Amino acid sequence: APYSREAELISTFQEDGYTRYKLKIQTLPDVFMPFYMLVPDGLSDSRPHKAMIAIPAHGASKESVAGVLFTLPFTIGFLLFMIVPMGISLYYSFCDYDILSPPVFTGLKNFISMFQDETFFKTLKVTFFFAFVSVPLKLLFALIVAMLLLENSKMSGFYRAAYYLPSIIGGSVAVSILWKRMFAMDGVVNKLLGMVGIQTSFSWLGDTRTAIWVLILLVVWQFGSSMLIFLSSLKQVPQSLYEAAEVDGASAPAKFFKITLPLL
Repeated sequence: APYSREAELISTFQEDGYTRYKLKIQTLPDVFMPFYMLVPDGLSDSRPHKAMIAIPAHGASKESVAGVLFTLPFTIGFLLFMIVPMGISLYYSFCDYDILSPPVFTGLKNFISMFQDETFFKTLKVTFFFAFVSVPLKLLFALIVAMLLLENSKMSGFYRAAYYLPSIIGGSVAVSILWKRMFAMDGVVNKLLGMVGIQTSFSWLGDTRTAIWVLILLVVWQFGSSMLIFLSSLKQVPQSLYEAAEVDGASAPAKFFKITLPLL
């Protein structure tokens, strides 16, 4: 364990050719977890690291219970507002249903009509374009910001919260109205462009050429969650690898592509 500084022996007993030690080991600052350590009988004390196996002891700890309790609201919300509606929608897709009358099962009729509509293939093309552009851009910005925030400073906590904030409020109605007004014909974006000599007189969300790019920008703007995941992963990369690379004369791009990216 990276924070292991103390270990307390709780019990010892024999089991199938092994001596089984139950230990209380420090895994995080101020956090102790019970572990079992199995040592084969007759093993020399001079090389214990070759055969000792540490496995978590049975039983839920206070930390695991706390983790379950903290994730419970999300789990309940995910089941009630995501999984259940998706299941109901899947069932209704095989029915003739207009909300006012009971659903009537029609089999694949709705899907056949959908595949015969030219609009379906246009929407499919736009959806794939949106996914293939927005997802890589979002991950790229998240990784760049995570690497910038990797160095600890007095303002690190503030910067992390500030960059994560759009991910929290990005799906709200207020943000949707704000972005709609920003990219309207008389919105802030057109006014800012006019100040630098670029005259525009159209609504960015009302034009088929620019609407998709506004939506992509909105998704990329909400990179906070991915940024935190990248930041946590970057902190787990052993510094000894970078030190060895520096001794070998590796450049910054080489260290990124040979160490950071593969371990991420």
